[in-house]
Amino acid sequence: MADDLRPDDEDDVEMMISEFHNMENEVRRILSEIRDLHLQQKYDEADQKLRNFWEARPVPFTVVLLAVLEIEDFFDDAESAFGEQEREEMLELSEQYSDLRPMFERAYLDYDEPRKDPVSGGEIGRGYDPEENVPVVEYTLLAGEKRLAETHDYPSRFVRTSYLFLDAAFDVLDDTTDDGLPISESETETIREQLEKVQKTIGKLEEMSELEIQKADREDETIDNPE
Repeated sequence: MADDLRPDDEDDVEMMISEFHNMENEVRRILSEIRDLHLQQKYDEADQKLRNFWEARPVPFTVVLLAVLEIEDFFDDAESAFGEQEREEMLELSEQYSDLRPMFERAYLDYDEPRKDPVSGGEIGRGYDPEENVPVVEYTLLAGEKRLAETHDYPSRFVRTSYLFLDAAFDVLDDTTDDGLPISESETETIREQLEKVQKTIGKLEEMSELEIQKADREDETIDNPE
C-alpha cells in the first residue's frame, strides 16, 4: 500500500504539505469532529465524514493519511523538501491522530469499487467446551471499527475457514490469469509476504499438534502400564 500512496517526487510532497498547511486549521477541525463521532460510537457518521473530507480536500487528506499510516518514505521526503522541523511536525501529526489510523486505513482500502468492507483485523477471545474437551475461538471480524461478523467455534473450524479463503483467492487469481488480465506487482508481492506469515503459523500449528499427540500417547502408556 505504501507504494501506491507515496507521491511521485519531492516536488509533489512540497506541494501537498504546503496545501495542508494552508488549510491546517480547517483540517484539524474536521479531524476533531471525526474523533468526537468515533468516541460517541457513531461509526457510520464518522466514516462518512472522513469520506467527505477525502472528496472535498483530497490533498490534505492524503498528507494526514501518509502521516497516520507512518509511511517512513513520506517523512523522509518531507524532511528533504522542508527540513528536519517539517519531519518533526509530520511525526507529531501522526502521533496526535494515531487513534484514527484504522479509520484512515479502511477508508483508503474501501474507497474504490469493487472492494467492500475490506478486513483490517479482528478481536479474539477464548472459551472452552468441557463436554468435548476443546477450546473455543471467539472471533469478531473487523473492517476498521465496523463489525462484519462474529463467530464462536472450534480451532479446527477456523483452520478449515482459512483454507476456504485461501482457496477462493487461488481460484480468482487463476481465473484472472486464464483471462489474460494483468495482476499488479505490488499485489503479487503482498501475496508472497502474507503467504510467508501463513506458512510460519501453519508450522507452529503443526508443532503444537505433534506435541499434543505425543502427550496423549504418553498418557495412554501411563494408563496401560501403571507403576
